[in-house]
Amino acid sequence: MELDGMKFRGLDDQGNETECEVLHAFDCAETGKSYLVYTDGATDEKGRLRYFAAAYSAEGEGLSLDPVESPEEWEIIDRELYAGDSSAD
Repeated sequence: MELDGMKFRGLDDQGNETECEVLHAFDCAETGKSYLVYTDGATDEKGRLRYFAAAYSAEGEGLSLDPVESPEEWEIIDRELYAGDSSAD
C-alpha cells in the first residue's frame, strides 16, 4: 500500500477533527516497526511545516496508529527524514 501523499482524518489536541497528509512512511529493521510521518498543514513559530509521527500497522483496509514510544525512535525518524539534507537544523 502506497502511503506517501495519502490523506486521513485525525484529531488535534483539543479533540477537533482535522485533515492530515502523509509525508513519508517507512519500515525500520532496527525496531521492527513501520512509521508514518504526517502533517496537519500547520506551521510553527518559525514558519516551518509542523509534523508528527506514529508507528503504524495495517488493519484490513485501514491503519492502526500508535504513539512513538522513545527518544531513540524519534532519533530514527529524524535520521530518516533528514538523511542527506545538509540544511536541517
